[in-house]
Amino acid sequence: MSSLSPYRLAIVEDDPDLLELLQEELASQGYQVTACGCAEDLLGCISEQRFDLVISDIRLPGIDGMQLLQRLKQQPEPPALLLITAFGTVRQAVNALKQGADDFLTKPLDLEHLALSVQRLLAHKALRNEVQQLRQQQQDGPAGLVGKSRAMRRLYQQITQVASAQGAVLILGESGTGKELVARAIHQQSSRSEQPFIAINCAGIPAELMESEFFGHAAGAFTGARQQRSGLFKEADGGTLLLD
Repeated sequence: MSSLSPYRLAIVEDDPDLLELLQEELASQGYQVTACGCAEDLLGCISEQRFDLVISDIRLPGIDGMQLLQRLKQQPEPPALLLITAFGTVRQAVNALKQGADDFLTKPLDLEHLALSVQRLLAHKALRNEVQQLRQQQQDGPAGLVGKSRAMRRLYQQITQVASAQGAVLILGESGTGKELVARAIHQQSSRSEQPFIAINCAGIPAELMESEFFGHAAGAFTGARQQRSGLFKEADGGTLLLD
Protein backbone atom coordinates (compact mmCIF):
# COMPACT_ATOMS: atom_id res chain seq x y z
CA MET A 1 0.00 0.00 0.00
CA SER A 2 1.31 3.40 -0.95
CA SER A 3 -0.43 5.29 1.88
CA LEU A 4 -1.39 4.55 5.45
CA SER A 5 -4.57 2.49 5.68
CA PRO A 6 -7.34 3.81 7.94
CA TYR A 7 -7.84 0.30 9.32
CA ARG A 8 -6.53 -0.52 12.77
CA LEU A 9 -5.50 -4.14 13.42
CA ALA A 10 -4.50 -5.92 16.62
CA ILE A 11 -2.54 -9.18 16.79
CA VAL A 12 -2.68 -11.42 19.87
CA GLU A 13 0.05 -14.09 19.83
CA ASP A 14 2.21 -15.46 22.65
CA ASP A 15 4.99 -16.59 20.26
CA PRO A 16 7.16 -13.43 20.08
CA ASP A 17 8.80 -14.42 16.77
CA LEU A 18 5.46 -15.03 15.04
CA LEU A 19 4.01 -11.89 16.63
CA GLU A 20 6.87 -9.78 15.23
CA LEU A 21 6.59 -11.42 11.80
CA LEU A 22 2.85 -10.75 11.54
CA GLN A 23 3.21 -7.19 12.80
CA GLU A 24 5.92 -6.40 10.26
CA GLU A 25 4.05 -8.09 7.40
CA LEU A 26 0.77 -6.26 7.99
CA ALA A 27 2.46 -2.95 8.77
CA SER A 28 4.30 -3.23 5.43
CA GLN A 29 0.88 -3.36 3.77
CA GLY A 30 -0.01 -0.02 5.36
CA TYR A 31 -2.20 -1.17 8.24
CA GLN A 32 -1.95 0.38 11.68
CA VAL A 33 -0.96 -2.63 13.78
CA THR A 34 -0.91 -3.14 17.56
CA ALA A 35 0.96 -6.23 18.82
CA CYS A 36 -0.20 -7.94 22.04
CA GLY A 37 1.44 -10.90 23.75
CA CYS A 38 -1.78 -11.93 25.49
CA ALA A 39 -5.52 -11.28 25.42
CA GLU A 40 -5.35 -9.23 28.60
CA ASP A 41 -3.09 -6.70 26.86
CA LEU A 42 -5.58 -6.36 24.02
CA LEU A 43 -8.55 -5.89 26.35
CA GLY A 44 -6.61 -3.13 28.08
CA CYS A 45 -6.07 -1.38 24.73
CA ILE A 46 -9.72 -1.69 23.63
CA SER A 47 -10.83 0.71 26.36
CA GLU A 48 -8.66 3.39 24.76
CA GLN A 49 -8.85 2.69 21.00
CA ARG A 50 -11.06 0.99 18.43
CA PHE A 51 -9.89 -1.89 16.24
CA ASP A 52 -11.40 -3.00 12.94
CA LEU A 53 -9.87 -6.48 13.04
CA VAL A 54 -8.31 -8.67 15.72
CA ILE A 55 -6.05 -11.58 14.74
CA SER A 56 -5.67 -13.97 17.64
CA ASP A 57 -4.23 -17.38 18.37
CA ILE A 58 -6.72 -19.75 20.02
CA ARG A 59 -4.23 -21.14 22.53
CA LEU A 60 -3.07 -18.30 24.75
CA PRO A 61 -1.92 -18.02 28.37
CA GLY A 62 -4.68 -16.72 30.61
CA ILE A 63 -7.69 -15.69 28.52
CA ASP A 64 -7.69 -17.91 25.41
CA GLY A 65 -9.00 -17.14 21.94
CA MET A 66 -12.47 -18.58 22.61
CA GLN A 67 -12.90 -16.47 25.74
CA LEU A 68 -11.57 -13.44 23.89
CA LEU A 69 -14.25 -13.98 21.23
CA GLN A 70 -16.98 -13.67 23.86
CA ARG A 71 -15.37 -10.54 25.33
CA LEU A 72 -15.11 -8.89 21.92
CA LYS A 73 -18.73 -9.65 21.07
CA GLN A 74 -19.75 -7.61 24.11
CA GLN A 75 -18.11 -4.49 22.70
CA PRO A 76 -20.48 -1.76 21.36
CA GLU A 77 -18.75 -1.96 17.97
CA PRO A 78 -17.03 -5.37 17.98
CA PRO A 79 -14.09 -5.85 15.61
CA ALA A 80 -13.90 -8.69 13.12
CA LEU A 81 -12.01 -11.69 14.54
CA LEU A 82 -9.57 -13.89 12.63
CA LEU A 83 -8.39 -16.90 14.64
CA ILE A 84 -5.08 -18.72 14.23
CA THR A 85 -5.09 -22.40 15.08
CA ALA A 86 -2.99 -25.53 14.84
CA PHE A 87 -4.41 -28.63 13.17
CA GLY A 88 -5.23 -30.09 16.58
CA THR A 89 -7.69 -27.28 17.35
CA VAL A 90 -9.42 -26.96 13.97
CA ARG A 91 -12.66 -28.34 15.41
CA GLN A 92 -12.46 -25.72 18.14
CA ALA A 93 -12.02 -23.07 15.46
CA VAL A 94 -15.05 -24.33 13.53
CA ASN A 95 -17.01 -24.09 16.77
CA ALA A 96 -15.74 -20.52 17.17
CA LEU A 97 -17.16 -19.68 13.72
CA LYS A 98 -20.56 -20.85 14.91
CA GLN A 99 -20.20 -18.58 17.94
CA GLY A 100 -19.41 -15.49 15.88
CA ALA A 101 -15.76 -15.58 14.79
CA ASP A 102 -15.29 -14.41 11.21
CA ASP A 103 -12.56 -16.71 9.91
CA PHE A 104 -9.63 -18.88 10.93
CA LEU A 105 -6.28 -19.90 9.47
CA THR A 106 -4.13 -22.89 10.33
CA LYS A 107 -0.44 -22.94 11.22
CA PRO A 108 2.06 -22.73 9.63
CA LEU A 109 0.62 -19.51 8.25
CA ASP A 110 0.69 -18.67 4.55
CA LEU A 111 1.30 -14.90 4.55
CA GLU A 112 -0.36 -14.42 1.16
CA HIS A 113 -3.45 -16.27 2.39
CA LEU A 114 -3.37 -14.15 5.56
CA ALA A 115 -3.27 -10.93 3.52
CA LEU A 116 -6.22 -12.03 1.40
CA SER A 117 -8.24 -13.03 4.46
CA VAL A 118 -7.52 -9.69 6.15
CA GLN A 119 -8.60 -7.79 3.03
CA ARG A 120 -11.79 -9.83 2.74
CA LEU A 121 -12.76 -9.43 6.39
CA LEU A 122 -12.13 -5.69 6.35
CA ALA A 123 -14.15 -5.31 3.14
CA HIS A 124 -16.96 -7.34 4.68
CA LYS A 125 -16.88 -5.29 7.87
CA ALA A 126 -16.95 -2.04 5.88
CA LEU A 127 -19.92 -3.33 3.90
CA ARG A 128 -21.66 -4.46 7.08
CA ASN A 129 -21.14 -1.02 8.66
CA GLU A 130 -22.50 0.67 5.54
CA VAL A 131 -25.54 -1.60 5.51
CA GLN A 132 -26.13 -0.91 9.20
CA GLN A 133 -26.00 2.84 8.61
CA LEU A 134 -28.41 2.58 5.70
CA ARG A 135 -30.67 0.30 7.71
CA GLN A 136 -30.93 2.93 10.41
CA GLN A 137 -32.09 5.40 7.78
CA GLN A 138 -34.53 3.10 6.02
CA GLN A 139 -35.33 -0.59 6.04
CA ASP A 140 -37.33 -1.71 3.04
CA GLY A 141 -36.01 -5.15 2.03
CA PRO A 142 -36.04 -8.69 3.48
CA ALA A 143 -33.71 -9.41 6.40
CA GLY A 144 -32.48 -5.81 6.49
CA LEU A 145 -31.39 -5.61 2.84
CA VAL A 146 -31.60 -1.98 1.72
CA GLY A 147 -32.36 -0.48 -1.68
CA LYS A 148 -35.21 0.56 -3.96
CA SER A 149 -33.55 0.31 -7.36
CA ARG A 150 -35.02 -1.93 -10.06
CA ALA A 151 -32.18 -4.43 -9.51
CA MET A 152 -32.81 -4.58 -5.74
CA ARG A 153 -36.57 -4.99 -6.21
CA ARG A 154 -35.86 -7.84 -8.59
CA LEU A 155 -33.50 -9.37 -5.99
CA TYR A 156 -36.20 -9.18 -3.28
CA GLN A 157 -38.62 -10.95 -5.62
CA GLN A 158 -36.08 -13.67 -6.37
CA ILE A 159 -35.36 -14.17 -2.66
CA THR A 160 -39.07 -14.65 -1.97
CA GLN A 161 -39.39 -17.14 -4.83
CA VAL A 162 -36.28 -19.11 -3.92
CA ALA A 163 -37.15 -19.20 -0.20
CA SER A 164 -39.99 -21.64 -0.87
CA ALA A 165 -37.71 -24.09 -2.70
CA GLN A 166 -36.21 -27.18 -1.07
CA GLY A 167 -33.20 -27.61 -3.36
CA ALA A 168 -29.70 -26.14 -3.29
CA VAL A 169 -29.27 -22.44 -4.16
CA LEU A 170 -26.18 -20.99 -5.87
CA ILE A 171 -25.46 -17.33 -5.00
CA LEU A 172 -22.86 -15.66 -7.21
CA GLY A 173 -21.08 -12.36 -6.70
CA GLU A 174 -17.72 -10.76 -6.02
CA SER A 175 -16.30 -10.60 -2.50
CA GLY A 176 -18.13 -8.05 -0.36
CA THR A 177 -21.31 -7.85 -2.45
CA GLY A 178 -23.50 -9.37 0.27
CA LYS A 179 -23.88 -13.04 -0.68
CA GLU A 180 -24.21 -14.10 2.96
CA LEU A 181 -26.84 -11.39 3.55
CA VAL A 182 -28.85 -12.81 0.66
CA ALA A 183 -28.45 -16.34 2.04
CA ARG A 184 -29.70 -15.20 5.46
CA ALA A 185 -32.64 -13.43 3.82
CA ILE A 186 -33.57 -16.64 1.97
CA HIS A 187 -33.30 -18.59 5.22
CA GLN A 188 -35.41 -16.11 7.20
CA GLN A 189 -38.19 -16.16 4.60
CA SER A 190 -38.22 -19.94 4.27
CA SER A 191 -40.09 -22.56 6.27
CA ARG A 192 -36.69 -23.40 7.83
CA SER A 193 -36.33 -20.00 9.53
CA GLU A 194 -36.66 -21.46 13.05
CA GLN A 195 -33.94 -24.03 12.34
CA PRO A 196 -30.14 -23.45 12.34
CA PHE A 197 -28.38 -21.20 9.81
CA ILE A 198 -24.72 -22.29 9.63
CA ALA A 199 -22.24 -20.39 7.45
CA ILE A 200 -18.94 -22.15 6.75
CA ASN A 201 -15.77 -20.76 5.14
CA CYS A 202 -14.75 -23.86 3.19
CA ALA A 203 -11.31 -22.47 2.34
CA GLY A 204 -10.47 -22.38 6.04
CA ILE A 205 -10.94 -26.14 6.53
CA PRO A 206 -7.85 -28.27 5.67
CA ALA A 207 -8.53 -30.81 2.92
CA GLU A 208 -7.68 -33.75 5.17
CA LEU A 209 -10.36 -32.69 7.67
CA MET A 210 -13.06 -31.76 5.15
CA GLU A 211 -14.83 -35.14 5.19
CA SER A 212 -14.83 -35.32 8.99
CA GLU A 213 -16.13 -31.76 9.40
CA PHE A 214 -19.00 -32.18 6.98
CA PHE A 215 -19.99 -35.81 7.56
CA GLY A 216 -18.76 -36.40 11.12
CA HIS A 217 -16.89 -39.42 12.40
CA ALA A 218 -17.13 -42.31 14.82
CA ALA A 219 -15.00 -42.62 17.93
CA GLY A 220 -11.61 -44.08 17.03
CA ALA A 221 -11.97 -43.35 13.30
CA PHE A 222 -8.58 -41.66 13.33
CA THR A 223 -5.92 -40.52 15.78
CA GLY A 224 -7.40 -38.01 18.22
CA ALA A 225 -11.04 -38.98 17.53
CA ARG A 226 -11.90 -39.85 21.12
CA GLN A 227 -15.66 -39.59 20.69
CA GLN A 228 -18.30 -39.68 18.01
CA ARG A 229 -19.03 -36.34 16.34
CA SER A 230 -21.89 -35.33 14.10
CA GLY A 231 -20.91 -33.40 10.97
CA LEU A 232 -22.03 -29.98 9.79
CA PHE A 233 -24.60 -31.49 7.41
CA LYS A 234 -26.34 -33.15 10.33
CA GLU A 235 -26.09 -30.05 12.53
CA ALA A 236 -27.73 -27.96 9.80
CA ASP A 237 -30.38 -30.61 9.05
CA GLY A 238 -33.76 -28.94 8.69
CA GLY A 239 -32.15 -25.52 8.39
CA THR A 240 -29.66 -23.90 6.01
CA LEU A 241 -25.95 -24.64 5.43
CA LEU A 242 -24.05 -21.87 3.59
CA LEU A 243 -20.88 -23.15 1.92
CA ASP A 244 -18.74 -20.07 1.29
